[in-house]
Amino acid sequence: SAAWSLTVGVVLSGLAGAWQPSQAWAQPSATQPAPVTQPAATQPVARSASPDSASAEDGQPIRDVEITGNHLVTQAYIRSVIQTAPGQAYAKDVVQQDYRRLLRTGKFLTVSASARVEQGEVIVMFAVVERREVVSIDFEGNEKYDAKDLTKELDYAVGDPLDTFAIEQGRESILRKYREA
Repeated sequence: SAAWSLTVGVVLSGLAGAWQPSQAWAQPSATQPAPVTQPAATQPVARSASPDSASAEDGQPIRDVEITGNHLVTQAYIRSVIQTAPGQAYAKDVVQQDYRRLLRTGKFLTVSASARVEQGEVIVMFAVVERREVVSIDFEGNEKYDAKDLTKELDYAVGDPLDTFAIEQGRESILRKYREA
């Protein structure tokens, strides 16, 4: 049986260089490759602050909705996800629903929402921390399959938020494809 090696590099936004596992992902031996681990800088933070609206009361007019912390995800996208908007009456329940909707997009590690009152009007603030995003997927040392064929084995694509489970599943799928060949 011929010796072969395949390395898959996933380039992530906000990181210098490519993130590659410590060993080649595809190996001809029966030994298991080292598990893929996510760099510490991209691991999800377990805390997400709930809306703090002690100073804002339901029914007060919303003057502004401020969004901070986004670098890759556009303000327009975030505003399309939330229902809270300037000119509406403030509702703590709606802000809490917006908070949950933003988290459910999968694009953010953390989301916090808060409100403050200035001159009788409410300013609602959403602070987000984005997940790392896949910028490119590269296959090195691959001589047996076209990169398109290997990409079909992956459940993620360029532009998707980093999901280490999906990367591990893709790795296993590519390994299986090589073993079955």
